[in-house]
Amino acid sequence: MKTREKNIFLRAAYATSIIYILAQQFSILCDLSRIPLNPSLAYNQMCFLTAHNAFSSKHEGWKLYNQQILNIGEQLEAGVRGFMLDVYLAKDGNTVLLCHNACGITSALQRSISEALKNLFSKKQSVYHLTEYLMLFGTWLKKNPTQIITIFFENYVNNDILSKTIASVPSFASLVLTPRDWNLAEKNYAWPLIGEMQAQNKRIVIFNENKSNTPIKPEYPFFSQRECVKESNFGTFAIEKIAEQRRESLLHQAFTRTLTLLNYFGTVVFNSRSSRYNRSERVWLAVQEWMLKQGTIPNFIAFDFIKKPEEWTAIWEVIEKVNKLHLLSSQPTKRIDSSFRD
Repeated sequence: MKTREKNIFLRAAYATSIIYILAQQFSILCDLSRIPLNPSLAYNQMCFLTAHNAFSSKHEGWKLYNQQILNIGEQLEAGVRGFMLDVYLAKDGNTVLLCHNACGITSALQRSISEALKNLFSKKQSVYHLTEYLMLFGTWLKKNPTQIITIFFENYVNNDILSKTIASVPSFASLVLTPRDWNLAEKNYAWPLIGEMQAQNKRIVIFNENKSNTPIKPEYPFFSQRECVKESNFGTFAIEKIAEQRRESLLHQAFTRTLTLLNYFGTVVFNSRSSRYNRSERVWLAVQEWMLKQGTIPNFIAFDFIKKPEEWTAIWEVIEKVNKLHLLSSQPTKRIDSSFRD
């Protein structure tokens, strides 16, 4: 083992032992596959399992290349609470689709090789409408009335169109915590308590990584990801690289960001090799190194190839450790006004 890796390992081992001893005193060992939420903690005082390109799923029909095994419904049942979704505009100029890189490429990746070659130049786009998944989220949250989810849009769509698409699904839109509901600047950049979000039934938070570069207006139902979330590098499994901020995050350091997204996924990785990287000890080292370099505790850890809880016990233990860190470091949230706007 190299000296640097050994030092990181020793620091992590020491931190783990301290956290475990303290956690026993707090009696907070729990089954996080169901995400028991502490109503007295703020939204940014918890860590949520997050699916990178959550829609690109083997069980959803992505055949040649996929980045998840479980479909979004199965991910919800498995305990995923953060969803990274790439959205593009269909050829009709009005419909928002879930695609990756480009919808034409997505169509090919969803088929077998023979079908892809046969249909590569077809005008029919075999992709998924965003509205279908917004309805799925709304239905699931109705059945699970205390749960909270977060959506990260990598958005290549005009923000007006994305906003209208969200509004077109009332069962989803009514649950969204909007900047008008919760003006971060007025709240001194403090997020609401979990209990407040549950009581007001505002249990969806949306962040927009604005690739379309169209203005984000206050009336839109999403927050600016770059202005709210400190984010790690992606497309690498090198611990020292994961512990650095991605370029877009560095460019927005002037903003008060009280959320952290740790991206733990490579650029091109297949499921057959995912177990090599999705090992609990490596994930925990990445968390520790991020904390040492950046000084924040992750609120979201994003993975490819998330598995069912019974197959991913070790990774869930890491999520649990991070939540213990949040609990131990949390302070009562002080606000002049903690009420939601009517």
